[in-house]
Amino acid sequence: MSNAYPFTPQPQPRQDDRDQAGGSATSTTDKLIDHAEETTASLTRGAKEVVTSIDDKRRTVGVDTDKLSDLIADEINDRPIRALGIAMAVGFFVGIVAAR
Repeated sequence: MSNAYPFTPQPQPRQDDRDQAGGSATSTTDKLIDHAEETTASLTRGAKEVVTSIDDKRRTVGVDTDKLSDLIADEINDRPIRALGIAMAVGFFVGIVAAR
């Protein structure tokens, strides 16, 4: 019985192989980063277009959302019971519609 090492040693990768694998990983990472940046830029452009479109439509209709928000807040502060009743009626109506 010999005391020989029972496993066959595997050849070590050469430096060229390691450099090639590292370069390939770097190239793939760079491509992923570029793709992520392009996607982010595209989504940002799309969001800006949507905001601009909504703002243009709001102006066309003539609704000033700041004034509308202030008007609603004042109405709620002046007549809280009425505002609560309106909210309950709207909630009831939405509940009926959603149940169908």
